[in-house]
Amino acid sequence: VAPLALGNVGVFCFFALSGFVIAEACDRFYAGAPHRFLLNRLLRIYPTYWVTCALALAVYAPLSHPELRLDAAALAANLSILYSPHGSFVWISLIWAVGIELRFYFVAALIEAAQTMLKRRSALVHGAFWLGALALYALTVASDYQRLATFRHAPYFMLGMAIYHAVARRSRAGALAAAAAFPFAVHAYWVYNAAGPTDLLPSTLVFVAMLAAMLAASFAVVSPCSARIDKALGDFTYPLCLVHWPVVWLVG
Repeated sequence: VAPLALGNVGVFCFFALSGFVIAEACDRFYAGAPHRFLLNRLLRIYPTYWVTCALALAVYAPLSHPELRLDAAALAANLSILYSPHGSFVWISLIWAVGIELRFYFVAALIEAAQTMLKRRSALVHGAFWLGALALYALTVASDYQRLATFRHAPYFMLGMAIYHAVARRSRAGALAAAAAFPFAVHAYWVYNAAGPTDLLPSTLVFVAMLAAMLAASFAVVSPCSARIDKALGDFTYPLCLVHWPVVWLVG
């Protein structure tokens, strides 16, 4: 199944799911408090990540990993997540995806701050964000992904956020934004995978099927017991995702 690029399917569907969860968190728990939202997200991400970095070094150093460096630039690049100079060795290989998500946490905090300043004019703020996200994505594509590279992933987050507002708020604008974002998300996935040894059409169809399954699941009614199980699994998956690459390198 390697040519289906299922890892990429998972990562980019995760970005869409993250957009949904970000919108839900801001709407239900952090309305009017973007600083609390951002602080909560940073506390969820960084302590677990730094512990995993220590575990990775405990694997790489004794086994003399050939790419391991501990100079100031390497430490800054790895401990910050957001600072990633070209060619630096990344201790936790998949942290690039967390770095993209962190950037969109900041975007979400800015959206929430704008809503607060404009007295919760949600339609106006989200309309401006969705149009801005598409414009920045178009600029990224036009530059052959050399400028504003973070926004090559904007359609996934935009799609997830729009689905949340369409489902939870019964927002017509959210539904229209989701319909607009969907082909952009498929385009972003297609272009990203076109550069690799992927069976492009089958892989993209799997990606579309997963997005459709996520959309259907967003309408589901979840029991309190299922919600607790889901939360426990969600709390477990982040550290599992981080730690798996040092383990793979250790046993390989």
